[in-house]
Amino acid sequence: MLINATKTKVMANNGCVLEISVDCRKLEQVDSFTYLRSKVTSDADCVCDVKSRLALGMAVMIKLTNIWKSKSVSVTTKVQLMKALV
Repeated sequence: MLINATKTKVMANNGCVLEISVDCRKLEQVDSFTYLRSKVTSDADCVCDVKSRLALGMAVMIKLTNIWKSKSVSVTTKVQLMKALV
């Protein structure tokens, strides 16, 4: 298996400093990263993940402003769309 040392980062969840090297290059240690749209932090705090998910949802709702204001889309369709989004 080949590991790209420039793209690979490491994270410790117990606060220690990791000194891992691949191909004589020391890997960068990070405090958090995003994996499958979930933010993972070294202290296992989920507040950042909840905030980022709320921000993503708000961004989608803002993009649908034209639909919410549209007179040609029925209220029942808008309600069904809102239920699907929530």
